[in-house]
Amino acid sequence: MWKWLARLIHEYSPDIILVLSAIMIFLIVPPLFEDLIANEDSRKSVDISLKILGAFLAVLASVGGYRRFFRGRIFAPRLTLGLKNQIIRKLSDGNVLHAADVEAENIGGVTIWDPTISFFVQHLDLDENCSVSGPATEGVRQRLRRGGNSGIEPGETVVYHFRYRVPADVEAFRVSAELSVDCNDAWHRTITVSNNVDDSTDPKPSERPQ
Repeated sequence: MWKWLARLIHEYSPDIILVLSAIMIFLIVPPLFEDLIANEDSRKSVDISLKILGAFLAVLASVGGYRRFFRGRIFAPRLTLGLKNQIIRKLSDGNVLHAADVEAENIGGVTIWDPTISFFVQHLDLDENCSVSGPATEGVRQRLRRGGNSGIEPGETVVYHFRYRVPADVEAFRVSAELSVDCNDAWHRTITVSNNVDDSTDPKPSERPQ
């Protein structure tokens, strides 16, 4: 419950402040002026001013809601998913080492909370894993405090790095990445990767860093 409340405050704090400010104005200001102003004409002037202010706040709230809904897609998370793969080198055990970067950019107007990234290395014609020991990655090791939130802010880009090994006898394969969130939204990207190492770019054993 506290986690969802923290998300709500984080996402809609400007709107909450606007609504609370309007409530404060309409509940506190009129009685205050009635007590301070005894002249009937002055009271009428203040009443007209408050009505104009109320209309202005209503228009402002309408414009803000229109902007957030139609431009920010407030109820629809939007994200672009990029996938890049690079051959590192051929290993002494006969496998080829690859590195892949999955780039997730939040192009919407809301935070994407608790994203889950899945990474697959599969044969071209079979939905079977063709990597050795599966992909490896380094994540954030610091634990979130209780009630903490993890997400991708609007305009923010997050890159997930993976490395994996593929047997040298596999000529080509598929690399797929999928990012999903707990509200059942998901984004998917797949590329076809060659497993052939160019001998001209593969350093000799004596030239490789130790």
